[in-house]
Amino acid sequence: MICIKKIFRFFLYFILAILLLVVGYIFICKIFFKQDVPMFFGVGLAVVSTQSMSPELNEGDLLIVNKSESFSIGDVITYASENGLITHRIIDINDEQIITKGDNNASQDTPITPNEIIGVVSNSIPAIGNIITFVQSPIGIILLLIPITIFVCIKMFKKEDIVEKEE
Repeated sequence: MICIKKIFRFFLYFILAILLLVVGYIFICKIFFKQDVPMFFGVGLAVVSTQSMSPELNEGDLLIVNKSESFSIGDVITYASENGLITHRIIDINDEQIITKGDNNASQDTPITPNEIIGVVSNSIPAIGNIITFVQSPIGIILLLIPITIFVCIKMFKKEDIVEKEE
């Protein structure tokens, strides 16, 4: 029984550490480096915020975006616009203009240039983006910090009790 508890605790700490690293990295890149999609070795994460690409991509999906210099018709790309990040499919390429459209939209988007493109979507993980969006919100940060603070305090007090008992 103790072995199962240790394995569960290790797994829980591992997941928490990964989550903290990802959220911390995204937070630092967004706040300090003003990056819409933080890229780590040419790979970034973005969250789908609308249903414009359904049924292929749904609101709350986590996207894996790869930096790319070449694009072709049919690629799903993420680009920066004045309204924020947009993830749509390339439907036409004319000289220096790229025309995109959401699969679930009736009309095409305003043409963009290759400089506006952040990257090509290589994969998506359904619904995981909702967790990341929540953890980045003020309530999510508070709810994440409270258990961590309590955990650290408990560990510190346990160590102090052990030191006092040894003396």
